[in-house]
Amino acid sequence: MSIKLKTLDGKKISLKVTRCTTVEELKCEVEKQLNVKKNLQRLFFSGKQLESGYHLANYNIKFNDTILLMVKTVVNDVENKENTKEERVDEEKELEKEALETNLEKAESLYYKIGDAVDCMYDKTGAWYEAIIENIYKKEAQMFYKISWEFDNTLCPDDIPEIYIRPRAQRSILFDELSIGQKVMINYNLDNAEKIGLWYDFTITDIITKRKLRELFGQLHINSDTVLCIRKRVKEEIYAIEAPKLLIERTAEDERLMISNGKRRPTVPNCDECEDNPDEECRKCGCKICAGKEEEDTLLICDECDDMFHMKCLNPPLLKLPEETDWYCPECKIDENEIAGDKLKKTKKKFICSEKERKWGGGMACVGRQKVCGLVSSDYSGEIPGVDVGTTWMFRIQVSEAGVHRPPVAGIHGRESDCAYSIVLSGGYAEDYDNGDEFLYSGSGGRDLSGNKRTNSQSKNQVLQRMNLALAKNCNASLNEKIGASAGNNWRHGKPVRVVRNYKLGKCSKYAPKEGNRYDGLYKVVKYYPDTSNGFLIWKYVLRRDDPTPAPWTKEGKKRIEFLGLKMLYPDGYLNQENNTKKKISAKKRPINDSDEEGSMPIKKSKKSKLVFDLEDKLKNLIENDKVNAKLWDECKATLINGKPAFLDCVSERFKCACCLGILYNPVTTPCKHNICLKCLKRSFASEIYFCPVCRYSLGNTYDMKVNEILSSALLLIYPGYQGER
Repeated sequence: MSIKLKTLDGKKISLKVTRCTTVEELKCEVEKQLNVKKNLQRLFFSGKQLESGYHLANYNIKFNDTILLMVKTVVNDVENKENTKEERVDEEKELEKEALETNLEKAESLYYKIGDAVDCMYDKTGAWYEAIIENIYKKEAQMFYKISWEFDNTLCPDDIPEIYIRPRAQRSILFDELSIGQKVMINYNLDNAEKIGLWYDFTITDIITKRKLRELFGQLHINSDTVLCIRKRVKEEIYAIEAPKLLIERTAEDERLMISNGKRRPTVPNCDECEDNPDEECRKCGCKICAGKEEEDTLLICDECDDMFHMKCLNPPLLKLPEETDWYCPECKIDENEIAGDKLKKTKKKFICSEKERKWGGGMACVGRQKVCGLVSSDYSGEIPGVDVGTTWMFRIQVSEAGVHRPPVAGIHGRESDCAYSIVLSGGYAEDYDNGDEFLYSGSGGRDLSGNKRTNSQSKNQVLQRMNLALAKNCNASLNEKIGASAGNNWRHGKPVRVVRNYKLGKCSKYAPKEGNRYDGLYKVVKYYPDTSNGFLIWKYVLRRDDPTPAPWTKEGKKRIEFLGLKMLYPDGYLNQENNTKKKISAKKRPINDSDEEGSMPIKKSKKSKLVFDLEDKLKNLIENDKVNAKLWDECKATLINGKPAFLDCVSERFKCACCLGILYNPVTTPCKHNICLKCLKRSFASEIYFCPVCRYSLGNTYDMKVNEILSSALLLIYPGYQGER
């Protein structure tokens, strides 16, 4: 098989590999073609880096897949530069902290003194917490208080301005004593109002009392600039906000209230599992290993999972605090010597690729479909729109992609409950004959295909069921599962079958193509009957051609193939790989040139007039009248010189619906000159999306969806029978 390799600058090359090709072998091939050393190559596919020791099959690389090549750049002293940069940042932070401390000078406050129990607002939550004043500073005209949080060790101590400090609230207010316009401190949970939360300032705007229901409506003050209107059902205590009093005016009772009583107001616990109970073991707020909460100064917090670990509980135990700024637990720690993408995820799927055996995965038999025919449904009977008689594909999988014969291996495609849609002539039985317009075809089954065999000798009788029964139902006669049936002179009224001839049929038929697989048109089943071959029962079918298009082996058929420009169709990238292989062979051995011999005269070959494909007059008139899409049609007509297949490829690309990604059916041309299927546009409007799917041009909910009849007629002429099944 062949794969594509793309560099960052957009250059693409094709490489011939197998599924068993190792990553080392692939890098050697890249080095030969692009002169990039193996140690400088980084290959990526599907978000993973290809590493040594694996095969392409391990990464599920298939035919025509694209691998990205990134070339490493040699950079010296990168780590030293990064470390120097980090050190500079740390030094700058320390200098800023020192400068702030030097600018602060000790001072005395008029309202507070060291050791006072106060309430302090934490700027990250906007709530009030209990704190103790440890020191008082002054910077210019503003006072700063160095505080420590009394009950919550998770909050960082900081220097707080005087506006965020006030005396500790200790006086609770009864509900009946509240009044509208009063500012109090209440407990509220921003995430769930039914649960206990943090303490905020609250201005009452309404008081609701209904029997046992007591609610407050008002403004919740979060920080100094954020206000939230809430409705609070009163369950917890409501505290009065204490105003600061001058030190010289304090009484003995005031001094008593400014001393902490050691009790904490009810607040939301930091840990939901143990509810901050210091005597209860908890692996969420304690050590992840032993669940203990003792020796808090030896607890290390992982910077990845935020779990805590005792230094003594680690394996091996840590004797001192780590010097690194970031610390990771053993489960989150990444091995510094491990390379990203170095290992693949383990899978139960067995992969065997012995070096002694012949490598597999290099042929087209292991390739899956790259695209699926969406012009018609899979159970469509008759000719496929856009596929002409005489079209030839190199491989069977291409025939499946075109929708002519969907199964990549089986010879009959059909449904037992319906009929057969297509068959492939490839070898067959010795008794079969092929006269071109009529041939004898043998049914399927009766062979042991266990062990992934593609074919085997006949080992049992065939039965008229499944695909054999489906092909029998194409005959215009009553079904007879014992002796068969014949349509007689009414054979033309039977259901059509698409017939593809394979080059392997050339061993016993002169009507087979020299290479590849050729579509030969529609046939009808004349009769079917059971026969005996080598002692086993075989079902036989006589099929006769019933197609108005001349057969490919006739003189008219060959002339038509030349006019349409029908050539062998290859998979994408296949010819490039074949040309590269031929160049390597020709480089080893120089071909003999007859013109080098003495007395040789050049032989002039008579030029044969070449037929050029052109459109029919009716289609030309429709294209000329479709003024809105004139630019698109000009691009399509420019490919006529390369034949009808090139023209069809261009039409399918230019006239593709942006919604269903299929060829347009009942197209609507918008004012912005884009084409969308009528069904897709109606579905978009039903979802209240009134924009063009391509450019977001506003169409409005009253847009009149008119089908472009000229474009629709032109597409139906190009693809007769197309009904927008996608």
